[in-house]
Amino acid sequence: MKYWLRLTGKNVAHLPELARVAESAGFDGVMLPDHIVTPRRIDSRYPYGPAGSERPPWPPELPWPDPFVAFAAMAAVTTYLRFATYVLVAPMREPLTLAKQVATASALSDGRVALGLGVGWCREEFEILGHDFDSRGARLDEMIEVMRAVWHGGWVSGKGPSYPFQELREDPAPPGPVPIWIGGDGAAAFRRAVTVGDGWVGPNYPPEILPQRVAAMRRVLEESGRSPEGFELMVSPMVEDANTLWGLAELGLTGVVVAPGPAQMSQPGESELDESRAAIERFARTVFGRR
Repeated sequence: MKYWLRLTGKNVAHLPELARVAESAGFDGVMLPDHIVTPRRIDSRYPYGPAGSERPPWPPELPWPDPFVAFAAMAAVTTYLRFATYVLVAPMREPLTLAKQVATASALSDGRVALGLGVGWCREEFEILGHDFDSRGARLDEMIEVMRAVWHGGWVSGKGPSYPFQELREDPAPPGPVPIWIGGDGAAAFRRAVTVGDGWVGPNYPPEILPQRVAAMRRVLEESGRSPEGFELMVSPMVEDANTLWGLAELGLTGVVVAPGPAQMSQPGESELDESRAAIERFARTVFGRR
């Protein structure tokens, strides 16, 4: 089972050093979340918080660095560590620009970039950026098709209803296929992961519901007739206990996303480097012994 380190809310200047520490400690990769802007007023319901909570659990000043700029900086100080978005809200972007960002980061990292994608939940953010919120699911499917076409290299044209374009090419192309993992919970996310994705990455699940949600995703995979071979199944369990994490492999997971250390969302931009380094190394000593 692979272990991914989620670097939410960290001081942006510390990201290259934390990537180097993560690689040295034995992590397989690091993940960054995504928001482009933070609206002052948010009426949209946040779907992944504790029961009864409809508000985002982070302060409005939390830093959200551009993941692909950060990946390039982290790739420059590491050798094998992989990088992925957890998750990028693709439909509040335009696909050709996003494809260029991903391909460039992949080229600079020697193919170490994967793309976790979701439809998003914050209507206000979409409206500020000028993208339709209600059509975001259909547009995400079309965006994936467009990006894979231009990543393949050569001349391509777009014939979809949302993103038609004349024949063009984008360079550089990534050095190999960019894995696309669909994030989210529920029937639509499960179905999209199976039909257009290379895997699924679930949200923060408390331990009492995690097995049933993973089982639900696996049922969709089995019912589709798609082989589980090469299909990534990942979640972010709300636990750091070594025995619990070791047991997750029995659910058929291929990876977990963890964020060891103090709460990442309590003091935006003030996560001290020494404390973060110690938490990463402590987690590695405790958990990686059975890998």
